[in-house]
Amino acid sequence: MSRPLLILFLSTTATLIAACGQVPGSSPKGSGQSAAPQAPIKVSVAPIDRRDLPEIINVSGTLYADEDILISAKQPGRVLSIAVDVGDVIDSGATLAQIDPVDYELAVRERQAAAQAALAQLGLEELPQGDFDPETLPAVTKARAEADNAKARYERAKRLSEQTPPLIAEQDFADIRTQWEVATNQAKVELLTARAALASARAQASTVATAQQRLADTTLKAPII
Repeated sequence: MSRPLLILFLSTTATLIAACGQVPGSSPKGSGQSAAPQAPIKVSVAPIDRRDLPEIINVSGTLYADEDILISAKQPGRVLSIAVDVGDVIDSGATLAQIDPVDYELAVRERQAAAQAALAQLGLEELPQGDFDPETLPAVTKARAEADNAKARYERAKRLSEQTPPLIAEQDFADIRTQWEVATNQAKVELLTARAALASARAQASTVATAQQRLADTTLKAPII
């Protein structure tokens, strides 16, 4: 069994020796031709420069900010314009959008007209500030003066009725006394009416301020951060 293996080994060795004896690109022995010279290869030399290469990765997705704020309009309505776009850099208080303000402007005018009517009822052009005495209002002052006049007439009539004999008829004296009582009560009513009208005027002023705030809220602004 060992002899065939020895023959195979010798044959393979001879084949390898024959293959290594031939140089690639050279002519076989005995051909009579020499190998053609190869053209030189041009090379350039440069110093090594070490630098960081950016790594760019193209991906598709959604970006989320570190912090976000939900912004919504306080008042409902049709949006007329949007002043910014996604990704814009804005300052605090900048206008973001505008809601149609027509209805809110009309509401302000309506409230202002009601407030002016309440002031006109009091005989005032503007709402008094601070502690205000309603007795200084024109209607109250007039009613108070009429009551004082009726009281003076009553006192004169009373002195005449106390004379002997009375210098005024009993019915006339009763009428004067009734007029004085009516004038006194009317002055009290005018004072109560003035206080109620003053409270109504102040309430109307509050509704004007509320309507004006709603009008201002139609302009959506960036929050102050």
